[in-house]
This record gives sequence, structure tokens and C-alpha cells, in this order.
Amino acid sequence: MRKIIFYFFIIISIVQFDYASSVKKELNFAYYIPSMDDIDAKDIKISLQFWAKELGERTGIVVNSLFYTNIKKLKNDFDLKKIDVVTASPLVFIKNFDLSTFSSGFKSVVSNEVSRNRLLILVQRKSKINKLKDLKNKTIARLDSEIEELYINRNLQKAFRKDADEFLKSTLFVKKYSKAILKLFFKKVDACIVSESAFNLASEMNPQIRKKLKIIDSENVNLVGSSFFRRGVDQDILEKFQEEAFKVHLTKRGRQILTVFKADAVVESKIEDLDSVKKIYKEYLALKK
Repeated sequence: MRKIIFYFFIIISIVQFDYASSVKKELNFAYYIPSMDDIDAKDIKISLQFWAKELGERTGIVVNSLFYTNIKKLKNDFDLKKIDVVTASPLVFIKNFDLSTFSSGFKSVVSNEVSRNRLLILVQRKSKINKLKDLKNKTIARLDSEIEELYINRNLQKAFRKDADEFLKSTLFVKKYSKAILKLFFKKVDACIVSESAFNLASEMNPQIRKKLKIIDSENVNLVGSSFFRRGVDQDILEKFQEEAFKVHLTKRGRQILTVFKADAVVESKIEDLDSVKKIYKEYLALKK
């Protein structure tokens, strides 16, 4: 997940407060690798370890980058207070952690934040697919991510008491939303699940996409990963970091980083931001009983 690696670059690029004259601090940042589904894991580790070293030299803070592929191991280390910050997708937090053990954190935002966090189900405009029920025994393209899976399964459970693997003919997994849109555009699949911002961008690049495709379902969902501090982490570090992080768009270097990660600013991330995903997850679990 590109947005997740972005958070660490914010840390090393905009933290200007100096702890050199005080007691040396140490922070352990945990990254859940499966949440970073569009970046090579090897590249992530090399980049973050390099920048962690630079951060330590510049600020006097020892920053340890911890990479996990096993959520149980990450959760255990978090419970033992070996981790100070967790970076992952919303559903990872909801399914695996007591959210009361976190305090506020940080996330990137864009000017079209609402459309970035709205999922759509698209089909061919001239097809006979107009509602969810019309997807029976059809093929669909989507990212291989938990949130897209939860979204379609909750909707199908609500209407038909079936998950996608029981209702659809097949699911084609792709790496990017743009790939899913193109698969549908060229009639390789019957439907696709994408973000509204991805659909808008694709339509700007090729107006025929909006003319040939239509929306049959949509929902506002928090799709963007966040970083949250463990409750109990030094409040002074937390507040000073956030104060500087929120100024990233005011510096030339900060704007360059934001541009690379297609973001406009960094803002506070609150646990309440996870409510939309939590609601869908609870609904799905209730329907599955």
C-alpha cells in the first residue's frame, strides 16, 4: 500500500525538533507488510532502514523499523509494548486490536478525499446488469484486499445470504484499480470494484470509460491505511511529531514527498476514522451467524 510507506518518509523528512541535548529516545515502528499490497516488500525494507538511520543521525532518536507478515506476532509484540507505532490498513486494526490501546496518529489526505474513500461497483452500461442480483454467476475484477472482499461479501450476505465465492462465477484479482477498470472496459469481466477517485481519473484520461461504464452500487469506506501511536507513548514526542507533520505541505521538500505519494497534506488520524469500516465488519459478522 503506497500510502503506508509514505507515512515513514514523512517521519524522516519533516521532524525538525532536536532531542540531541536530552535523553536519547527510541521509537519502534511496526509495518504490516500484507497491507502494502502495491509495493515490493524488499524495496520497502531497504528504503525504510536507510531513512531510519538518517533520522537517528539527525535527531538523536533511535528509530527501529519492524516488518511483520504475521499479524499474531505483531499483536503479541504490541501487547508486550515492544512497538510504539503501528501502520496498517483499517481492517487490520479492527480485526486484531483493542482500539482503546491506541492514541491518535497521522495519515495523508488529498483534495478529493471523499471520492478516494468511496467504493463503486461498475458494469458495462449496455449490459443487463442493473442491480446486485444481476451479478449472479458473473465475473468480477477487484484488488486482492480485505476491504474489497468485506464490501462485496457484506452486500451479498445482506441480499442473498451468500459470500462472493458462492454467488459469483469467479473473481479476477488485479494489482491496481486501473487494471480492474480496463478489464471491464474491454469486456474481460462483467463487473469491477474500484474507488470513485480511480474511476474519475480513468474517465479523465479516456472519456469513453464513463460513457461505456455505469455504477450499480457505491459506499463510503475508509480505504487508506493509517499510523496510530500506542497509548502510553511519550506524549511530548507524539505532540511534537504531529505538530511538525502537519506542516509538511509548507516546505519545498515536504511538497516533493507529497507529490510522489499523490497526497496534498498530512492530518491527524483518529480512531473514529475507522468507524465506517467497523460498521460494515460488524454487519457482516451479524449476517454470517
